[in-house]
Amino acid sequence: MRTLDPGAGYSTSAETTFDALTLSDSVWSGHTLSLPITGALDGHILQFGFFNESSAFNDTGVYYDNMQPSCSRTGHILFDRTWCT
Repeated sequence: MRTLDPGAGYSTSAETTFDALTLSDSVWSGHTLSLPITGALDGHILQFGFFNESSAFNDTGVYYDNMQPSCSRTGHILFDRTWCT
């Protein structure tokens, strides 16, 4: 999850990641990512995505299911008022 700054060539302005190497290959699990959105990120783009990397032709498949984006109020307006109410 990251924010991109359109005023700086869409460079990454904030980012948080999760290392999927820690996931079990036999047990479902839940995880939370958090990215503080401050006034400095006003006008930036919020991006969600996945990146899998492999070596020696190993499998890279991971199931990402039941994602639920949410937000909390911390004194700043987060994202769009119609989405974060």
